This record gives sequence, C-alpha cells and structure tokens, in this order.
Amino acid sequence: MRKMMFNDECGLTASVIRKAKWKTRRIASKVVRQWEIAEELTGILGNPTQRELTLKEFALKVCPIKVGETIAVAQSYKDIFEREWLPAEKENEVIRMVKENYPGCTNKMFVKPELMARYIKITGVDFERLQAISDEDCLAEGIYERHDVINSNMEKVKCFTFPNTPHIYATPRDAFAALIDKVCGNGTWDSNPYVYVFTFNLVD
Repeated sequence: MRKMMFNDECGLTASVIRKAKWKTRRIASKVVRQWEIAEELTGILGNPTQRELTLKEFALKVCPIKVGETIAVAQSYKDIFEREWLPAEKENEVIRMVKENYPGCTNKMFVKPELMARYIKITGVDFERLQAISDEDCLAEGIYERHDVINSNMEKVKCFTFPNTPHIYATPRDAFAALIDKVCGNGTWDSNPYVYVFTFNLVD
C-alpha cells in the first residue's frame, strides 16, 4: 500500500478528512520528460512522425496510481495519537512510535501506510494542464466560498479562499492559483505545468 501526503500548512489534510476536498493535482514533469525521451528515440530510430501514444495516453498508461486503489492519508504518528481513533493493535504500535520518537512521530514523510487512520479510494485519474481546472474542480480541491465578508456599503461580497489564510479572492480559480503557488512554489500557476488529476472518496 502507498500513502499520499497533503499540505498541512494550508489545511489540506484536514480538508480531506472532513470531505471538503476530493480531488488533488500532482505535477507530472517526470512523465512528460519520459515521453519526450521516447519521442527523441523514435526520431533517432526512424519514423519521426509516428506516435503510438499521445502524451496524455502515455501518462495515463504509466501512471502508478490506478482507479480503485486504496491509499493511506499520511499523518504524523503524534497527530494520529492525539486526534484519531485506531483499533487496539494499530494504536499500540503508534503509541510505541511516539514514545520512541521515531522520525514519523512529527514528519509524516516517514510514516508507515498500514498504521494510518484514514484512507482514500481513487475513483478517477486524468491528465491535463494545470490551468485547465474548472471552478467546480477548484471547489473539489478544497477552495470554499466565504459568506462573512461585507463591503463598505454593508453588503455581503462573494469571495473565495482556502484554509489557514487571511486572504480572499474574487473567483475560485484565483484562490486555487494562490493555493497551488503556496503548496508547490511561487510561479507554479503561471508556468501551467501538466498535472495528474486524482479524484477520490474518503473510505469510512
């Protein structure tokens, strides 16, 4: 079993757990380079215009995450110990990890998938440019509408944001652009990379 990490600074793990986020985009620069290398080899070996697979077809074919796969939601052992319910066998192991101060105690990069409290099931896999995202998908990524913002005329203003930020945005896309830059680095939105799009359900 594999695990998937969501950004805690932006509250995305919590959004997954409360079912406010059910899609995630992951930058696919590695698979794009693999396809480019295959194209270069095709040109060297002959039939330079012959393409057996488009980039999207190739990316979906080699994607390691498949529809129907169950994946652990990565949380630190300390976070699980303090916030989650676990069966006794798992709980005892997590307690041991916390007491012995294992690396996964505070850094979820080092946790074991089988000891996690939450799991998602992949229901869809797609491949597209980052800026192809729709407003609907922005909301599926954890963007939400604020209902408490009032302008100088004491009128409610329609705006959007994401967890753990004081900023508000005019559209879901503006909010998502800010979110992806915060998660993946400044300039990510403007660079418009290819991404995998994973749709999932939280497993109860």
